[in-house]
This record gives sequence, C-alpha cells and structure tokens, in this order.
Amino acid sequence: MAVVNSRLGWRPRLAGLIMIGAALPAVSNAASFDCSRASTADERAICSQRALNDKDVQLATPLNIAAELVAMGQRSDLMDQQRTWLQNRRACVDNLACLNRSYDQRLKEVQSVIDAIKSGGPY
Repeated sequence: MAVVNSRLGWRPRLAGLIMIGAALPAVSNAASFDCSRASTADERAICSQRALNDKDVQLATPLNIAAELVAMGQRSDLMDQQRTWLQNRRACVDNLACLNRSYDQRLKEVQSVIDAIKSGGPY
C-alpha cells in the first residue's frame, strides 16, 4: 500500500478513489464478479436480477475504498467480515428476499466503516 503524505492525510486519496469509481462506465448487467462464471445459486440469482446486480456493484466500490484506507489490522478484519458475509449470502441460495436483505445489511455495515473513516479528521 502506498504511503500517504502525513501532511495531506488520506482525504485527497479518498477523493481520488471516489472520482475514479464515478468515472468508470456503467455496465449493464455487470456484477462485481464474472457472471459468465457464476456457479452457485446465489451468484446466478444476482446475475439474473438487475436490482441485486446493482447492489453487488454498489457494495464493491465502498468496500474496495474502505479496504484501501483502513489500517492493516482493520483491513484484515474487514475482509474476514466480507468472507463471512459471502458465506451467509450463499446460504440464501436463490431466495431473492433473503439476498436483498443480505445486501442491504452489508451495505449499511460497509457504509459505517466509510463514515468512521470520514469522521476521523482533522484534514
């Protein structure tokens, strides 16, 4: 991970990552994983449902940003939580209501990490 100039802090880096994410072209039906290789019922359901597909992409961006900005130990915890969430998501199989609830909850959890990063000033 690149070292951020301590005088500038990480805020310019966060802004840059957000701008890069916003500049990426919107791709129709493109989950954060390769749908042509979807092998489990949850992955196939996500690829076949636009709303779930969109939630998958919406989760990937802040998760990647948070993973870049938190301390190494916290990054490990964040990735462990993500692996646990993926196991729980897989347990939903192709139940769309369960998958939607799972994404909604995880999006809130990741947003709370982003909010904690933002409130950690001064900048």
